[in-house]
Amino acid sequence: MSEVIHSYSCLVKWLEELKRIPEEYWLEPIQEDKWSTGEIIAHIKAWDMFVWDERFSYFIKRSNTTPKIGM
Repeated sequence: MSEVIHSYSCLVKWLEELKRIPEEYWLEPIQEDKWSTGEIIAHIKAWDMFVWDERFSYFIKRSNTTPKIGM
């Protein structure tokens, strides 16, 4: 579990560094036909919320059964 905590700690530090990016760059694609920094962060946040809301309790319980997605 300490590896997971370490990974999230690194992610938090990286996100803190993103505060230094000038606001006008947040919605510019990082490359042609790629998402912007803001879109990437929003995507990561959405997945974190999904894991926390829909999956985390099963990790704690060590359950092999999870609810079906989209129902």
